[in-house]
Amino acid sequence: KGMVRTISARRLTADVIQDVARFVTDLTGHPVDQGSLGVAPLSILLLALADLRSVRDRYGEEVAEDALRQVAQALVLQKRKADITCRYGDGQFLVLAPDTPRYGASILAERIRQSLIALDLEVVDGPVPVTLLAYTAEFRPSMDGSIREAVEKASSMLSQRAARLSSGI
Repeated sequence: KGMVRTISARRLTADVIQDVARFVTDLTGHPVDQGSLGVAPLSILLLALADLRSVRDRYGEEVAEDALRQVAQALVLQKRKADITCRYGDGQFLVLAPDTPRYGASILAERIRQSLIALDLEVVDGPVPVTLLAYTAEFRPSMDGSIREAVEKASSMLSQRAARLSSGI
């Protein structure tokens, strides 16, 4: 005899959804649609320009901000409607991707990276080289604690990756 199995989307608990919504509202100042936010898995994607400090030092704040604006534009063009994007920290961008496993967030990061290959940052002495770093994680409330703790950990991991890259390790 055959069995019928109903496949339904996994949902985050109401407490976790409220925690994520509060975190996003604290970051952005805007309320978030909790309906689409609660579909698990929820992935965290953090992006940063690896050489932002050297771009600022060599070319100035205006060029560095232009690079960040272009990353933000790529994010807006590549994200899905349910994805939440915002600036996070100095030169970092955060994407919370509902209904997305970690590998899905990695695919999104790669699409953004590919769209930035044609990054048109020109100064008097030629193009400005930039490297996009990404860190992805799947949020697991039972293991990660709050979304704030999970994002802070991801940000720390991304910063460590940037430090290793700048030191040549």
